[in-house]
Amino acid sequence: MHKFNNSIYILLLAIISTCLHLYKFDEIISFHGELGHNYFAVRNFYESGVISLVGPPTSHQWLSFGPLFYWFISPILYFGRFDIYLPALVMTLVHISIVPIAFVFINKLFAFKNAIITATLLALSPVFIQFSRDARFFSLVLVIYWPFLYALINKHYFLTFFLFSIMINFHFTPLVLVPGIVSYLFLTKHNGNLKNNLIRAALGLFIPQIPYIVHIILNSPITLIKLLAWVPYRIAGFVGILPKNNLNSEVITANNQSIVGFFSSIVSPENNLAIAFFILIILIYYFLKLKGEVHRLIKLLFLTSLAAVYIHGDPPSHYYLPILPLLIIIVSSSLVKLNFKLLAALFAMLVIFNVNYYFGDDVRFKQGLIPYQRQVKVVREILQDARGASIHLQRVGPYDHFEDDYAQNYQYLAWLYGSKPVKADQAQVIYTIYEKDGDVTYQRNE
Repeated sequence: MHKFNNSIYILLLAIISTCLHLYKFDEIISFHGELGHNYFAVRNFYESGVISLVGPPTSHQWLSFGPLFYWFISPILYFGRFDIYLPALVMTLVHISIVPIAFVFINKLFAFKNAIITATLLALSPVFIQFSRDARFFSLVLVIYWPFLYALINKHYFLTFFLFSIMINFHFTPLVLVPGIVSYLFLTKHNGNLKNNLIRAALGLFIPQIPYIVHIILNSPITLIKLLAWVPYRIAGFVGILPKNNLNSEVITANNQSIVGFFSSIVSPENNLAIAFFILIILIYYFLKLKGEVHRLIKLLFLTSLAAVYIHGDPPSHYYLPILPLLIIIVSSSLVKLNFKLLAALFAMLVIFNVNYYFGDDVRFKQGLIPYQRQVKVVREILQDARGASIHLQRVGPYDHFEDDYAQNYQYLAWLYGSKPVKADQAQVIYTIYEKDGDVTYQRNE
């Protein structure tokens, strides 16, 4: 009977998670300049017959991510005829899968109750639903994270570094885990011969990076030197040796605010000092009371990763992505001794607190994101107005200082509907798209 009740709860949790992620799916699809740039790149690869050895660009012009995201999303875009609905749906389903994946590996590492609490937090926490709605490539790290953690704790050297290398192929934020990983492996007893373990680790790290390494060797050898200098450069700026990201009152304030947002994100979609303080109390309890090798690793990873993000200075919210699972584990481990009624009450409070977030208007549209259907409407109107003339699309709005005025989403849709935009000096008609306060208009410029 007990196992039957557990199975019912897991099934119910899966249904709830699916409903929360897919609610009003057509209305909350995220599409903006960065995704447009990514999808444009994929379509260019198909048209040119080239297999990409490099992935999406970073905010540094000289640096890109590995190609795994492009390889992952390419067949999905192709079978969806390059419409963004199918990749948006697949990314949502991938995020839904994080709940059972985490349950399986936390159950192996800890116990069934830990796994249930962790899975419930993952299903209900606004921050993970937000990652699903945003459908950004970096959140694929969360799928790999749980088997990576299991492999690390069990000292499967090849698998640990193979999975870690896959994660940094999608995004570089997991690099904040490196100090904790290295410290853990050096401070604990090794399984087998040290030399063989290092070879396995190096091989696991190397294999997923082969395409990117080939790209660097063939196209940009200087990138390797810049990569090796980047971490010391960041640290030197933080301690004041170089005039970049220096630790000052502004950086400290921004860092502290971002940490408040990080702590409160598993409960609230907005920064909440009271919730952050409550999470801090849980952290203190966890660090003082819970013992054992697994908890020792979690503590080490959490502290060293948080310090690395703090050194970065004024980090974007997604930089905390590789630390979020650790915070979830810490909270679930701290709550595991509560009885079912108390846990049910806490989860009920979490749902009630976020019911407007789950089912109300998407806060991203109030922050400036233009609904996808509105983007489609504008592009169709522009193409109808152009009457077959070659067009160039430019944009005025948030982030328009980025490449192509951050208008690649509109350019991609124009391409999708039959009119690939051209450079301004080659266009018969230029259209300027204006985004302001969540609304979008356009103007024709002959």
